[in-house]
Parts: sequence; C-alpha cells; structure tokens
Amino acid sequence: GVIADSKTAVVDEIVNTMSYVRTGDFERPLVIHTGDEFEQIAISYNQMLKDIKRLMQDNEEIARQNILFEIKQLETLFDPHFIFNTLELIKYMTRIEPERVGEVIVGLSKLLRDSFDNTVSCLTLQEDVEYTENYLLIQKYRFGEKLSYDFHIDERARHCIVPKRTIQPIVENALAYGVDLHDNCRLTVEASLQGEELRIIIEDNGLGMDAEKLEEVQGILNQRINRSTHHGLYNVHRRIGLIYGEEYGMKISSEIHRGTKVMLILPKREEPMEDVEGFDCGR
Repeated sequence: GVIADSKTAVVDEIVNTMSYVRTGDFERPLVIHTGDEFEQIAISYNQMLKDIKRLMQDNEEIARQNILFEIKQLETLFDPHFIFNTLELIKYMTRIEPERVGEVIVGLSKLLRDSFDNTVSCLTLQEDVEYTENYLLIQKYRFGEKLSYDFHIDERARHCIVPKRTIQPIVENALAYGVDLHDNCRLTVEASLQGEELRIIIEDNGLGMDAEKLEEVQGILNQRINRSTHHGLYNVHRRIGLIYGEEYGMKISSEIHRGTKVMLILPKREEPMEDVEGFDCGR
C-alpha cells in the first residue's frame, strides 16, 4: 500500500508538472529522485524542456533577424528616377543658373548620404522633417512656382522618435502619382501628439483616387509582399508595422479630383532604445 501510494504521488507530480507545459510554461522542471524509471522519465522530460526552450530562442532570433533585414531593405529603397531627374536638373542649371547649382548638389548629396546610412534606423521627427524639406527644396528647383508646401509640426512632437524616411516617401508618392503639376500643387505636413500616439498627416490637393483605386491601394498595404509600383506607401506602412506592431501604420482617404490625405499613426516614443544591432526605434 505504501509503495503504491508513493508511486501514485510520483505519477501525480509528473502529471501536475507536465500540465504547466500546456499553458506555455517551460520553466518548471520535473524533480524526482526515486532512483527508478520515474527518475529517468524526469531526466528525459527536463532535457526535452531545455531543447524546446533552445529551439524557441533560436526561432525568435531568426525571426528577429529576418525582421531587421527586411526593415533595412525597406529603409534603403530610394527612387532612382528622382536621382536621374535631379542630375538632369543639375545639368540644366549649369547652363541657366550656374550660381545655384551648388545648392542642389549639396542637397542631393545629403539625401543620398542619409538614405544609405545603415548605422541609423530611427531619428527624431524634427530630423525627418528636415530631410523631407531638403527633398522638397530640390523639387522646388525643378517645379518652381507650381509647387508649394507647408509644415505644421507641434513642438511637443518634434522630439519623438520615428523610423527614418517616414514622411519623404509619402511626399514623393504624392508628386509621382497624385499631383498634376500642370496646375499648382500644394502639400501640407502636420504632426501632433494624440494621447500616447504620434499622428502625422500628409495631404495634397492633387488628382485623388476614386473608391475602386483607393480600395486597391489599401489592399496593397496589407500584403506581406509588395508586387505593385506603390513602393513608397507600402514601405513606410510595412516598416511601421514591423517595428511597432500591426495596430500602427497608415490610413488613406481620398476623393477623385479632391486630393489625398495620408495619416501615419505611431506610438509616442521620446527616447531611443538601442539594441545590439543599433536598432533604435524605441520598440
């Protein structure tokens, strides 16, 4: 009776401890010192726990590295047409306005240097605004009086940490797809804090989209792989989702001939949190 009771107690201990695994708890080893087959079960079980935890850690690291790699790829995608057009602009200005060519060359070199700097993944909103202003300055040389823009950035939002090249690709997309530069193009960029969220709104007065086209673009944003030509919008939305979670990202509203509004929703982050990869977006 005593032996049977002791074996029953050991079996109960095994069942009780194993039940924790079903809830996702892999931190409770099976402690049995009976010197028989039950102890061998415990040894095998504990080794299994170690193997499972190691595999989970390995998989987490692989997933993390894959995400970091994808983010780095999305960061460095820069429209080659812009570079080509700017070089053509520089060539044209050397004949018409040679005294101003230096400003465009300096602006382009800053954009390229910042775009391809793999040591920085995030920066302050103020720095991202300055990057976008530099981009628009070059476009202003190209389009002249046809292009105008305004920035309205809440002072409290300027120090928030954002992924680099958050605003500029949206502005670039507006100029490439949404704006008829035969008419005047007006862009506005606003940023403010709403509770624990940073909201950035980029709005244009361009061609806009009908309901069918808007639905198509929104569908592209939700794909895991982008096979469309809307790289700027997708890259920004995808990076925000990978860094902060799918509850953050981009919302688009548009009407045909009434312009387009893009709202970016990010968590409020005021201090960078660097990890071993230099990934500093305050996740």
